Amino acid sequence: MRPLLAALMLLGCTSYDQVSLRVLDGASAPLAGAQVTAGPMYFFDPTAGKIAWPFRGRMDRSVTDEDGMATVEVVSGNPSSISVHADDDVAWRGLLQWRSGRYVARSVDGWHADLEVQVVEPIAP
Repeated sequence: MRPLLAALMLLGCTSYDQVSLRVLDGASAPLAGAQVTAGPMYFFDPTAGKIAWPFRGRMDRSVTDEDGMATVEVVSGNPSSISVHADDDVAWRGLLQWRSGRYVARSVDGWHADLEVQVVEPIAP
């Protein structure tokens, strides 16, 4: 039993949610072929009421389809950094946060570009 507990502590015991995002260009049209990257910012432990370190959450990557849709896995209920890069060097950077029972995407100042990122299918943790 102790080796299992030690392995869980070392590797981390983290759950992930799949979140579908829609990427739109400056004309509000779906953007196909954009690269979407999601990664954890930190892990909030609600039972302890504090940020837990060290945190070994994984990053996820996806490419938007012809409808501008991409699905990424994020750490359940925790903020994630999201970046979107299109072929023509258009970039968007923002945060994916758990707010009032749903995920919300918002851009970081200075990274608005001509892209819009919308959360389409948030899955509750």
